[in-house]
Amino acid sequence: MGKPDLFRLRLIISLPFLISATKLCAQLSFDLPINVIPTNFQTAQIPTDARQHSMGSLGVVGSGSSISTSFLSNPSLLATDAKYVETGINVTPWLRNSSPFYTLVGAYQAGQFSERSAVGLKFNAILINDANNNLPQIFERVVQGNYALKLTPNFRMGVAFRHYFKDYFGYKSQSIGGDLGLAYENKIYNTAKTVVDFQLGAAVLQIGQKSEDGPMRNSLFLPTNLQIGGMIGVKHRINNIEINNHFGYQMTKLLVPTPPLLIPSDRVSGYPEISSGLSLISGYSTDVSAVQGMYQSFYDAPGTIEMDQNGNPKIVPGSKLAEEISEIIHHFGNEFEFKPGSRFSLLFRQGLMHEARNKGNRKIVSLGLGARIFGVSIDVGRFIAASNPPLKKTMFVSLGYRYEFKG
Repeated sequence: MGKPDLFRLRLIISLPFLISATKLCAQLSFDLPINVIPTNFQTAQIPTDARQHSMGSLGVVGSGSSISTSFLSNPSLLATDAKYVETGINVTPWLRNSSPFYTLVGAYQAGQFSERSAVGLKFNAILINDANNNLPQIFERVVQGNYALKLTPNFRMGVAFRHYFKDYFGYKSQSIGGDLGLAYENKIYNTAKTVVDFQLGAAVLQIGQKSEDGPMRNSLFLPTNLQIGGMIGVKHRINNIEINNHFGYQMTKLLVPTPPLLIPSDRVSGYPEISSGLSLISGYSTDVSAVQGMYQSFYDAPGTIEMDQNGNPKIVPGSKLAEEISEIIHHFGNEFEFKPGSRFSLLFRQGLMHEARNKGNRKIVSLGLGARIFGVSIDVGRFIAASNPPLKKTMFVSLGYRYEFKG
């Protein structure tokens, strides 16, 4: 097969990827009542990295350009096959169509100075502008340290420590949390010209205790979440030209208790009253510890209720399971790299993120471009479609530099 035919083949493979993903996600919508899970430090879940945004927020697995995504999604990805030092900055104007609007900024430094271990440090901040467009102020910030270790040539693990701080117009809150991530990769086909590999990744992120939030001083959980994903990569070499194509999928689930269904106590009888004037009809109380909340999050969806002919509430059969499934966020991502030499490459990215209507309704299609030249990288991207109007046409930019040590 000649060069032009191979190039077109890679593009043809990429194009139907998002179409198939969109059709799959369309089948995962459930007619359930709105029941969004509240958490503290919600913006800590938003990527500041342009690459991750462009690939549907997929980050628990990644290609060779995924060092920066390891800070949000999987700390084990810091450890690679090469010794390196890398630094970068990220800027994302967020909710530009709303007032006040926000800007997400981040900076990171990472390095691997031995054959097996790598370390990293990252600072993220959310800047807020008021309606009068005064100078932005820090609304929320997260400082994070990562450590990753290659246990075997194919298996890696990593841990991270985070410190959170929020200043909500004078109402301050802080907390600490941690991450644990695992990654496995192996080659399933390897010849002189073509290599096919696969990756598996899993991480439990932002594990920590409750903290107070906002003027009401409500005690909320950190956005503890589980991410599991896989990626297939195809690398093909033609003379000095290298073509890489990666396809990935990730599921994300909050490990935070789901709010139960409550009804005024004077309308029902025989149900426990968990707060003044409110009885719990379905689900479980959210007044539990962080550890109990993580375990409880797998079975506590209340589903939906309907009234029988006597005016008594009853659970709609199957609605509890349907709501549990709807809490899973789906991420699809594709990265295509054209590398005509060892010091230059072009990258094209596309992604899809799907969140159920009753859990936030974020359905986002994104595109991105990247370039690498002599270790300097620039990545840009944009949400080309979003179900939430404030997110439409959001753009993001990342700049970085990577140096790999010889030998």
